[in-house]
Amino acid sequence: MAVVVAASTGPAEAQTLQGNSSPPAILQRRPLPPAPVQWQAVLDRLARVRASRQGPGVVARLVKSELDKTELPVLLPREGVLDTAKAKLMSFGDAYALDLPQAKGVHITAYGNRTFLPAPAGAVSRRPITRLKDVAEDIRITQMEDGWTATFSRYGMVYSLDVSCDDAAAPECKTDGYLKTVITQFDDVGLGARAQAEAERFRANANQTGSLVDQLTKSFRDLTKGG
Repeated sequence: MAVVVAASTGPAEAQTLQGNSSPPAILQRRPLPPAPVQWQAVLDRLARVRASRQGPGVVARLVKSELDKTELPVLLPREGVLDTAKAKLMSFGDAYALDLPQAKGVHITAYGNRTFLPAPAGAVSRRPITRLKDVAEDIRITQMEDGWTATFSRYGMVYSLDVSCDDAAAPECKTDGYLKTVITQFDDVGLGARAQAEAERFRANANQTGSLVDQLTKSFRDLTKGG
């Protein structure tokens, strides 16, 4: 698994770097090319979700222009447990942040990233893995000053879920139990125009490849019969 690393350089940092012959290693790493989405898994999940949904889902509450420019699947919670009335998506194309304010000063923020920096060797493996019922992926949970964060990979992308509280002593942030519940709720997925277009290209290519394989198989059988 890779870790998303964001780096920015302000005036003070720029002056420091000018006086150093060897800048910090993190600034020397270059982002990897956008990771390939596992579109077949996404399409399969969409089909199952749409068959079981009672309504349009959380995706209908998102600003369409933000969703449409998002180039990766947006993980969403199923309706009924979490408060999604004020769901707000902010898209950066190959990355996004989804804010879900809850009652009593509890905040849930989901992040997805398709372009990221490789982590130093061993940096991720040292973090313990958590397995949750009905969640296929390995989850890595870390405590923050005001809550908890979980990181995992799904559809070939890197996702994370943060739970923070205005009151650090709130039950939702005192342990990682609430975060684990939140993770199990994020089994829906939304696609905007850009992601949908890429998924359709994948489907068309897969169908074309399947047709070619069928033709080759038929030709081989015909030759075998003829021999």
